[in-house]
Amino acid sequence: MTSPQYFQNWAMRYRPLLYILLLVMLLVGLAPFGLFALNQTYVIAAFGAQPEDVSFAVQITYVGIIALLPIQFRLLRYFEARSYLITIMVLAIGMSFLSMQVRDIHVFMVLRLLTGFLTAAFGGRMLTLIFGLLKPGSGQIIGSTMFYGSALGGITIAGLATAAVADQMEWQHIYLFLMLAQILCLVLMLLIFRSHSGAKPYPLYQVDWVSFLLATGILTLTVYVFLYGPRYYWLSDPRIVAAASGALVSVILFVFRQSHSKRPYLHLHIFKSGQFLLGILLLTLFYGMKDTIILIYGLTGGVLKWNSNDVMQLAAVNLTGLVTAMACTAWLMLRLDKKRPLVMVAGFGVMLGYHWWMYQLFSTDLSFSDLALPVFMQGVACGMLFVPLVGFSLAALPSYTGFAGITVAAMARLAAGLNSSAGLYTLQLFYNQSNKENFLAFLSDTNFLFTERSAAYTRLFASQGFAPEQAASLGKSILFRNTLVQSQLLTNMAIFKIVAIISGIIITCLLMMVIVKSLKAGRSHET
Repeated sequence: MTSPQYFQNWAMRYRPLLYILLLVMLLVGLAPFGLFALNQTYVIAAFGAQPEDVSFAVQITYVGIIALLPIQFRLLRYFEARSYLITIMVLAIGMSFLSMQVRDIHVFMVLRLLTGFLTAAFGGRMLTLIFGLLKPGSGQIIGSTMFYGSALGGITIAGLATAAVADQMEWQHIYLFLMLAQILCLVLMLLIFRSHSGAKPYPLYQVDWVSFLLATGILTLTVYVFLYGPRYYWLSDPRIVAAASGALVSVILFVFRQSHSKRPYLHLHIFKSGQFLLGILLLTLFYGMKDTIILIYGLTGGVLKWNSNDVMQLAAVNLTGLVTAMACTAWLMLRLDKKRPLVMVAGFGVMLGYHWWMYQLFSTDLSFSDLALPVFMQGVACGMLFVPLVGFSLAALPSYTGFAGITVAAMARLAAGLNSSAGLYTLQLFYNQSNKENFLAFLSDTNFLFTERSAAYTRLFASQGFAPEQAASLGKSILFRNTLVQSQLLTNMAIFKIVAIISGIIITCLLMMVIVKSLKAGRSHET
């Protein structure tokens, strides 16, 4: 039986070009996911929304991606690749047009969920096609590298484009450029793909749509609880109680359904694997550590007052480090199969170095050159860790589990992202309050340094023509503002120090695991 032929003969003759074109299409397909992830202030201003609303619009897209992943395999085996991808891209163009027109944040959230479904459908099909072009041993490593690199690359490129467009016109016009790229994708699909691949369609029946809806509800309610919980004081608000209760009941129904289904939406057997659970734990911790870079972007935009283009250029430096490290790590993993734990140790070592460096570096006069190298270093750490962690997690799972392992890995990313929104927010509240209370003891007229600085600012404003009372008030307001800035810097330093310590603990545990495994292997060899 001949294998399906998805690509035109001319495309197969030029493999390097085919890989580049597939990567370009993958970037375009994933671009809507992170279109405003790094430029949320534009969306807040455009919709007149709260920051939590925009964060929800970002995360709800990821909910759509995760929810559709488990049924992807059935869909891919039923539809022809060319017609499937073209249909999805046409729908994505329509979604981009609607997103450009809408002005209600709640309608926008619904469109973002649908965008997540389309992004998962497109990315999943492209990923299987890339896997099919590669050798069996290297397919998962190289395919995962391309997918993750494209996802983060798409976010950064979309952020750069959004910043450039928003400086010249309304933020929504970024969708015009996105639609042009999507139309280009359509043309490439018509040129590259065969209309009939020769693949035998797998009957599309017994797809567990009920579990799909339950999973979508569980993830949506969980996102709502974690994003709006800090704002509404968690369980003291009936909305959070109702959302948390709904999520809990849905989880119980979901688990019961999966346990009694012949063709489960998500194979629960994967949770019996100790290696998979350890990998998911490390993956979740990695994603949480990775998200501390949000504090750096917040510092540059909020305290240092950088413009959006400068912040996006810093993100581009981070992406450069990530792509470079991912390519090198994938190459090493293909040749050092038994040394993968050491690659993870090295990656967490770079992560530790980055956090400790930033802990020492935080100040109010940081320039682009000061931050470029540690931010590049963070990208290198992410590039070194993602591929081996995903490979380590999924290697222990049997093939019949399908997309279950990848789905849970994606859930780990969502959980870490929600923790970044809720956990980092709570940590910042705690440390900011603690630092402010410590500072208040010194902000009084009995403190010599406070009175000296206050007098200096008062004289400065008085020399500019302000009345004595106004000059004194303005001088004290600047001192209080500086206190808030210093409090935020100390808070960031505390968080980075905590993450550096956690990185050190992970490195120690991984080294102990390597040593124990080596000793066991030596004993078994002797016997």
